[in-house]
Amino acid sequence: MTDRSRSRRLLAYGLPAIYQAALRTSLEGAVPVEFTASWRRVQERLLAELQMVLLVVVPRVDPTLGSGRHRDGSDASAGALEQLLGMRERFPHVPMVGVFIEGESDFTGTARLGAAGVADIIPSSRLASPRGMQELVQRYEAEGVALRVWKQAGLTANTESVTMLRHALMLSHRPVTLPQLARALRMHERTLRKHCEAHGIPSPQHVIGWARCLMVAWYLEEPGRSMQSIADVLGFSSPAMMANHVRRYTRRTPSDLRAHGAVRAVTRLLEAQLAETTVPDVLPVETARASGDDLTRPRLRLL
Repeated sequence: MTDRSRSRRLLAYGLPAIYQAALRTSLEGAVPVEFTASWRRVQERLLAELQMVLLVVVPRVDPTLGSGRHRDGSDASAGALEQLLGMRERFPHVPMVGVFIEGESDFTGTARLGAAGVADIIPSSRLASPRGMQELVQRYEAEGVALRVWKQAGLTANTESVTMLRHALMLSHRPVTLPQLARALRMHERTLRKHCEAHGIPSPQHVIGWARCLMVAWYLEEPGRSMQSIADVLGFSSPAMMANHVRRYTRRTPSDLRAHGAVRAVTRLLEAQLAETTVPDVLPVETARASGDDLTRPRLRLL
């Protein structure tokens, strides 16, 4: 498949039937979900579907994480750690979440999944939470998009500005506040503002605005995406508000960007801005009440 998918999708590997039913009910058709016990099927689906969140079950107590095959032909216990490590190397931008099943999963296996690139571990009881699971899939699908946007943009300008942009991008699937960005950078918001002023770095609000523009640009390149759909995905109150935001930073309309390779166009404009000694003033970027966790922490989180 050459086109990027327009739908969030969840691929669940190794999930017992009882939890499959709970997950189907909680997602309520809002997020397509597929279940499999085959690593080959996992790789096939990841090759065919770029915007997918992978849900994997923490392995049971087994020092080798399994070495045999099931009678039904699945390989749910066959070298799980090695499989995950290989998959992470081949698909570095696929968000992975682990499921810990009380009484079955191994705490040692939890740590091993963390080493294999699984960012978060959730309890199996959370699978029955409609709001929780839908928000989780949305969050991690957005994280995967942000990583791909970052890779495609390939920014190499001012190091500190680009570092701040990377953190802002990981949060910009929803309206971002200064406190959120400051927390992601492990700084107090006042310290962050003063640091930017002292070193001639674009303001945090300015960087947040550009990160949002890059996310809009990514979705503009998806065939068939409507302006309303993009506004909904990124949390803009309306397509008009989204268009105003894009024009404020790029001086171009979303339609114009779409016609000229949106991500590349926005990246070039941003690089030109970062290369300037003085960043032009823009209207304040939209803000919202701080919420959510930092998606950029390189550590395993238990949710």
